[in-house]
Amino acid sequence: MRNMLQRGRIVLSWLLMGAMVLTFAGIVAPVLPQWQVLPALLAGNLLVIAVIIVLTLLLGRIYCSVLCPLGISQDFVFWLAKRRKKNRRKFTFRRERRIVRYSILMLTGLAFLAGLSGFVGLVDPYSIFGRIVHDGLGLPVAYGWNALVGVNESHGWIPVLSKTDILWPPWPWPGFISSS
Repeated sequence: MRNMLQRGRIVLSWLLMGAMVLTFAGIVAPVLPQWQVLPALLAGNLLVIAVIIVLTLLLGRIYCSVLCPLGISQDFVFWLAKRRKKNRRKFTFRRERRIVRYSILMLTGLAFLAGLSGFVGLVDPYSIFGRIVHDGLGLPVAYGWNALVGVNESHGWIPVLSKTDILWPPWPWPGFISSS
């Protein structure tokens, strides 16, 4: 029974992850951001915040493993690392550093209350994932699309395809910070 629930959680998390990637790509209407912590806080959606808190208290890290795209990505990387045969290292857990965790939480809370959304956006997992997908994957996809359109234009296969504008992120490392 436990194994079936775990598989169901994994399938649900990957379906939601796919929807989030499609949302950042502009293909799917943005419904899932409402269920993320920072967008819910900014919108004043106390019901969503309450549901997330209650589910977390009852089920543990359910938010991180099902709704948070960064948490799902970390679970996937951990799963890949366990299956890798070459240079297999045993993962060890360090003693938690609560002072660091709660200091960042306190700074983030104070920044949120002070209206410093730039700092809050830097540490929000949903924002981090959005920057990685939009800036880190968006540029290669845009270049690939423009190359495909260029080949199409030279052969005249599909006349309705057009090139996309490529907007560089304002910072040198796209996964770190940008204005998107």
